[in-house]
Amino acid sequence: MINAERVKAYKERIKEDSEKCEGFKRKKAEQSRIFRQKRKFNMTEEELEIQRANNRERKQKQREQKRKTTTVKLTPGPSPFGSGQSAGKALRKAEAALPRSPKKSAHVLKRLIDQYGPDEPSSSDSCL
Repeated sequence: MINAERVKAYKERIKEDSEKCEGFKRKKAEQSRIFRQKRKFNMTEEELEIQRANNRERKQKQREQKRKTTTVKLTPGPSPFGSGQSAGKALRKAEAALPRSPKKSAHVLKRLIDQYGPDEPSSSDSCL
């Protein structure tokens, strides 16, 4: 038997036993954590700066992807606001931020509905 086949058979046996599998995962996670700590400890200041820059870029990409995939679904039912007073306050703030021109405010609202509104067309789209 080739070594790769032995490793494959070993992994299959580990997967069958959930207790062994959890122990294996814990051990692997601990080894990885120790490896990362040692690598970080032995890094020069330049390498640390490069790693930090890469981490910042990676996180920015992740946040951008999250913004793209996250959509707000408007569902009928209870309001997401705790009370009617807080809903009214939010509405007043939004109205105060809209342009004074009716055409401009209608355009802004249309764009907001397109961006954050429900996916299927509803009767609220026809009023703008």
